Amino acid sequence: MRTVLRASLRTHTRRYVAAFVAVMVAVGFVIATNAVGSAARSGLSAEVEHAYRGADLVVGADYGLDRSQVAPVERAAAGQGAVADVIGTAFTTVTRDGTSLGPDTSVSTVSLDPALRRQTVVSGQAPAADGQALVDQRTARADRIRIGDRLVIGTDGDRRTVTVVGIAKATTYLSADVYVPWPTLSALPDALPDAVVVGTSGDPTAVGATLSKVTEEPVRTQGEYVDARVVTLNQGFDAIGILLLLFATVAGFVAVLVIANTFTILFAQRTRDLALLRCVGATRQQVLRSVRVESVAVALLASALGVVAGVGAGYGIVAAVRALSDASTLGAVALSPLWVGGAFVGGVVVTVAAAWLPTRRVVRVSPLAALRPHDADVLSRAGAARVG
Repeated sequence: MRTVLRASLRTHTRRYVAAFVAVMVAVGFVIATNAVGSAARSGLSAEVEHAYRGADLVVGADYGLDRSQVAPVERAAAGQGAVADVIGTAFTTVTRDGTSLGPDTSVSTVSLDPALRRQTVVSGQAPAADGQALVDQRTARADRIRIGDRLVIGTDGDRRTVTVVGIAKATTYLSADVYVPWPTLSALPDALPDAVVVGTSGDPTAVGATLSKVTEEPVRTQGEYVDARVVTLNQGFDAIGILLLLFATVAGFVAVLVIANTFTILFAQRTRDLALLRCVGATRQQVLRSVRVESVAVALLASALGVVAGVGAGYGIVAAVRALSDASTLGAVALSPLWVGGAFVGGVVVTVAAAWLPTRRVVRVSPLAALRPHDADVLSRAGAARVG
């Protein structure tokens, strides 16, 4: 039966193409999803850590900071000889020469202290005083903002006029259209502080103990705060990953239909061959085992190729995004062995399960079927291009 099995796989290779492709797509989709997701997570982690570089302590909860807590923290930090800076955001109207950039333009903070500044200046210089601003390079390009332009931030009596002194590199984490110092932003009633970063020249533990006495907000080291934010933000990526896996599930379901249909047609076309095997002495169990081994062989090969295709697609997508987007924050791809192994095993299980019912019908083939007259086989004349 081994000889028959090998001959069957060689003879009917073209008829397995549809099943091969279906399994490869399902397996590859899962692995590519893991590759892109891991790159997004590692890139985000690096960007979150960069946003708090230079800080020894961070004051604030995972979801923001009460505005009333800002001033006490700043005073306590100054009393300890430490440098404190506020990270905050506001969504308001920003105009240039009477033209609005949008009713909900995002405005965030930029530190006047170079050690705590999270933005990277690509043109001009960083703000050195209140009344100066950085503009995100995407916003500058879209709205044709140049260094030296004057922007009006806010509405009615809460307006502040600032001068653009630099263009900042686009980011994903804590990004905004315009960046101004906290004294400028705090003049807006809808300004929301996110955290207070503190840089110390002495013992961070002692400074942290002092800050804890003047605020109800948690005081954590930079590493602890970054880890907590990464966990919170990764929950969003996990949700995206789950959504993408729904598409992989659809691909797997389609694969089941294609595989079941492929094996059903294939075994129907081979009824005469299988009946002849029974006539020459093959038992039902031998025939059943042979065709099921065929499905396992197809499953193993297709799943292996799907793993290779998924890995290639994942690395290719990440490389393409990096090449096409100067604002990409994708980090290194870190494939999970659990995902890769799960995708491979899933492809094998799906293929074997889908072929299980068609193979059960094989044992019902009567040896007399080989003696019945049959019509000539309809040969497929599809060329290589059509098959592809």
